[in-house]
Amino acid sequence: MSKVFNNYQYVEVKNKIVNLKEHTLDKYNVATEVIKECKTVLDAGCSIGGIGLKLSQESHVESVTLNNITKNELNTAKEIGSLIESKNVKYSDENIFELKDTFDLTMYFALVHHLLRVKSFDEIMEFIKKQTNKYTILEIPIKGDALLDNVIKASQITDAWTATSGRFYPLTSCGTLFTSLSKHFEIVSVQKMHYGSGNLARYAFVCKIKKAN
Repeated sequence: MSKVFNNYQYVEVKNKIVNLKEHTLDKYNVATEVIKECKTVLDAGCSIGGIGLKLSQESHVESVTLNNITKNELNTAKEIGSLIESKNVKYSDENIFELKDTFDLTMYFALVHHLLRVKSFDEIMEFIKKQTNKYTILEIPIKGDALLDNVIKASQITDAWTATSGRFYPLTSCGTLFTSLSKHFEIVSVQKMHYGSGNLARYAFVCKIKKAN
């Protein structure tokens, strides 16, 4: 017997095992690049929790924190967690900037561009650096992404793309994004994400915390 959840993420629970499909599986596969080195995980803006819950079933992972301020999505994540009888998953509906814990791996899938409505790119990266012990995965859209355009319009931020002061300037292209991230992290890999829609342009960066000299 299985149960399917299809709300942005595609998650199936069968025999108490989480199975993923499409871009949800692609994101999980990005995380598997580094998960063996990590015992604690944060899935920030976790949607219905598919990626974090799948990672929680890795035998060596001690704890996974699922964070989402959208409570109905977090409730779905809790339902999935109950179906798989998870023992190492924590659920948080706090504003991400209020979380005080640190994690070996932090995952920010499709969240950073929303946070740009309230903080600058560098402020967000500095916060993530303090929150992260080893690796962070940042999936970020670039200029031309339809949903990014909607976020900017809704934010009513003027001069969003100005090179000197525009809050969204680092997202102008994959190149500017790579340069902006390199100021804060050692970039391990970059992968274009595929959503089956031509109007989304997003890249997942696996980043390592730079060691202090």
